[in-house]
Amino acid sequence: MTTVFYIATLMVCFHGECTEFKSIPYSYDTSITNCTHMLERVFQTQVGPYYDNIINFDIDKPEDIKITYSSCDVAK
Repeated sequence: MTTVFYIATLMVCFHGECTEFKSIPYSYDTSITNCTHMLERVFQTQVGPYYDNIINFDIDKPEDIKITYSSCDVAK
């Protein structure tokens, strides 16, 4: 039987420029709880550090960042 792998994906836009962030492939646990955990991990380890270097907290607002897509999908 073939093992199916999943990837947590976030598409985040800041001032109209969008960037896609993905987790490493994971398998077996496809529950919503695990998907949520994987999305949180991607946000904490990739999205946060990426935007820490871009956001100017003196002029930018939280509303300037939009998560336009978040899901756990089958890896291709």
